[in-house]
Amino acid sequence: MYWARFAILILASMILQVSLLAGLAIGKTHVQPDLLLILMAYFGAYATTPDAVITSFAIGLCADLIGWTLGPLTIAFGLIGTSVAYIRRYVTIQRPYQKAIVIFITGVATALLGRAFSSIKGVPVPVPTTTHLVLGPLYSAIIGPLVIVPVEWLMRLHDKKYRMGLR
Repeated sequence: MYWARFAILILASMILQVSLLAGLAIGKTHVQPDLLLILMAYFGAYATTPDAVITSFAIGLCADLIGWTLGPLTIAFGLIGTSVAYIRRYVTIQRPYQKAIVIFITGVATALLGRAFSSIKGVPVPVPTTTHLVLGPLYSAIIGPLVIVPVEWLMRLHDKKYRMGLR
């Protein structure tokens, strides 16, 4: 894994998530795409399993840092990203529609799991609306395959050196 590239990519995604993506919000409920969710699905699907686990927890921590509470999303992103890493052994994720399906399913699962962990923790949870639990991941799934193209070029997880464990 190219960890310096990963760190820069995550920091840039956090800044974009907080600042510019509010301009892409649609509807009265201000549903917007989640770049960190897209990246978690990408690294879960294409990184080696140990790297996928580490990146999922790191992305979850970043989601917590820009979110409404600390803790629940780190665990939710970590568990869901790890699940994607293990499921991809049995399911091929190559085509754009397959990537979109993975992003949507991971988005809904992460949102539900994050809210469940928050309620267990006793943290007041923002009002969960069905539109945010479904339309947010759907919006992310629609733009996700387009976002993944430059991320694939930057991270080069398909390189033979990376796949053989030399880096």
